[in-house]
Amino acid sequence: MGSSAAADARSENAERLFASLLGGRARARLQPPAGAGVQCVRRTVKSGCAPKRAGGKRGATVWERGVMSMVWAAHHEVRKAGRPSVREAGFSLTELIVFIAVVGVLFVMTVPFFISYYQAAAARADVQQVMTLFHQARELAIRQNNTVCVTLPNNGQMVILQGSCAGVAWTGAGTDVAGNINLPQGFTIGPLNNVTFNYLGAAGAATSYTMTNSTTGALTTISIALTGRVTSP
Repeated sequence: MGSSAAADARSENAERLFASLLGGRARARLQPPAGAGVQCVRRTVKSGCAPKRAGGKRGATVWERGVMSMVWAAHHEVRKAGRPSVREAGFSLTELIVFIAVVGVLFVMTVPFFISYYQAAAARADVQQVMTLFHQARELAIRQNNTVCVTLPNNGQMVILQGSCAGVAWTGAGTDVAGNINLPQGFTIGPLNNVTFNYLGAAGAATSYTMTNSTTGALTTISIALTGRVTSP
C-alpha cells in the first residue's frame, strides 16, 4: 500500500508540474485514454483515473513514465528558450574573414581616388591663394587711390610696389621686411611679367600667368582682364 500511495503521489506531482509548465489546458491532455487496456484502480479529482500497473509490479507505470517524459521535454524547452544559442551570440570565423576581405578590397579601390581628390583640392587651394594676392593688390590701388604694381622677382615670390613698378614695396600680412611674398610651395609661376592696377582697379594690360604643380606637373592658368578681374578656369 505504501508503494502504491507513493506512486500515486509521484503521478499527481508530475501532472501538476506539467500543467504549470504548459498551462491550464494541459490537464485535458494528461487524461489517459478511456479505451481498452486501461484499468482505473483509484479515482482522483485532478487526473480522473490512476492507471493500474502492468502485472502488479512496483515502480512507475507506463502512464507515469509518459508524463515524466513530457515534463522533462517541456522543462528542456523552457530552459532552451530562456538562453540564446551559441550561433546567435556572434559571427563565425568565416564571416569575419569574408568581411575583412571585402573591407580590404574596398579600401584598395578607394585609396587612389582619395589621393587624387586630395591633390586636386590642395592644388586648387594654392591657386586660390595666388589669386587672392592679385585681388589684394587691386584693392590696395583702389583704397590708396594710387597705382599698384605686382612684380615677380622669381617664379616663387611676389612683390607689391606702390606708385609704380619702381615704387616702394608694400609690407603687411604675409610679407617679410623687404615686402617679399612667398608663393605656395610645390608651385612655380610664369612668365615673370609685371601687372599694374590703377586707382579704379583696372589693369594696365591683360595678363595671364601659368602655375605649374611641381609634383603632378598639372598646369593652371590665372587670367587678369583689362577690368582688373582675376579669374581661373
